[in-house]
Amino acid sequence: MSLVVIDVAICANSNICVQKHWVPKSCAPFREAAELLYNGPWVAERLASVKGVFGTNATAFDPTVRSIISGATQSSSVDAFEGFTGWKRFARRHWLSGKKPMC
Repeated sequence: MSLVVIDVAICANSNICVQKHWVPKSCAPFREAAELLYNGPWVAERLASVKGVFGTNATAFDPTVRSIISGATQSSSVDAFEGFTGWKRFARRHWLSGKKPMC
């Protein structure tokens, strides 16, 4: 749990006053999205776009990028479908509900 500053606009008699408040907010939705994007089947899409170069010269990639893309070699078609299902579940919980996560 972290604290974030939010602006609260208070309108009274056509005057707008913006107050800053510290409120607790969970960063869990962002960690969940990162897990899906960096360890899920979408990495296979990244591998597909650089497959030729990656296969012959993987060391040309930044070590962090190389590590992430290398994980795609472990993904299956089943993982892709499970990933899309997981992403839809995430979207329903965090984005489509109208409650946007912030951190």
